[in-house]
Amino acid sequence: MKAILLCFLILLFSCSDEKSSNKSVGQLGKDSLETGFWQYYSDKHELLEEGQFQKGIRSGTWKYFIPTADTINWWAYYNPGKSIVTNIPEFLEVTEESDSIVAFKHKNPLQLFTLAIGANYNSKSNSFENYKQAIFQDLKSRNVQITDSTSYILEGDKGKMLYTSVAATETNGRKFRLFNVSRQLEAVGFIEVTLRCDIQLDDKGRKVFFSVIPNLFIVNTRFIDTREDIKGDISQDF
Repeated sequence: MKAILLCFLILLFSCSDEKSSNKSVGQLGKDSLETGFWQYYSDKHELLEEGQFQKGIRSGTWKYFIPTADTINWWAYYNPGKSIVTNIPEFLEVTEESDSIVAFKHKNPLQLFTLAIGANYNSKSNSFENYKQAIFQDLKSRNVQITDSTSYILEGDKGKMLYTSVAATETNGRKFRLFNVSRQLEAVGFIEVTLRCDIQLDDKGRKVFFSVIPNLFIVNTRFIDTREDIKGDISQDF
């Protein structure tokens, strides 16, 4: 889990103009959004990933190097009202879209790989603790056996966020990983992102999840500002 959080922090909170950081190399446009070719590095100066941006959205083929080499082709997604904007891997297709929620699934029906983005539609999410309990209650109601779970609270300039990772097994024996992050943004309300994938797709799931989060815009507000100062104890488990 420490490795996951390290990657989380590097990819989300260490991005900046090439003049001020050795953890990312790239240019910002006049709109302060990433543009052109970018590279991201670990604290050990290992190349993590590289690819093209267009107005803060990943575009085309991105190469990923750690922990395993991989490529993901991205396309820009806009919901009908353009209130939810992000980059989506080309192997996913839309299953639901509205002003408050968009959902995607793998084009191959044999692959469990789903992504959902909700924008202020969960009225019961008035606290992180309630939201966390709702996640586990939903799994319990489906008789899912949880084999491992961890939750962390991180605090940034725009407020706190909750990150949760769950490994579980369905009643039919199918093992999967669930990633979730949620945040209350003053301008747009409660936002949540959830990805669920077969356990054998865990590595790709992480790459997709942590590539969507920093490039998600809700009503023109960035879910996480990549130049945001993140504080707090990242090892907190509650």
